[in-house]
Amino acid sequence: MSDPIETPKAAPAPETKTSEFAKTATAAKLSGTYNETAGFFKKFFGELTDDTELKKAGRNQQLLGKVHYLVGTLREGRELGLKKLNDTRRESEVICRKHGGKLLDLASEFVDDLKKVLFK
Repeated sequence: MSDPIETPKAAPAPETKTSEFAKTATAAKLSGTYNETAGFFKKFFGELTDDTELKKAGRNQQLLGKVHYLVGTLREGRELGLKKLNDTRRESEVICRKHGGKLLDLASEFVDDLKKVLFK
């Protein structure tokens, strides 16, 4: 009997800054709202207990929440812009399909008439 061969496993991918944010616009906004609220309460309790570390942690979490919310808002704007661009493209395609043949017919008739006039 032979010993089973162990295949080496790939190392996990390193964390990136973008992995800290939620993947969708709505999730990023919710994460931002949560972090802002949690940070507010941390800061509030730090002020009540005169704990400077808790105040700093609360302020940092509030700022993180604002960044998450901003990222969510930007993603939402990007998604809406892309949707509008795709809708406009589809509408243009429909118009071209609907009227494109007529335009080509008119253009070829114009060229034929022009040839008749120029090459009499």
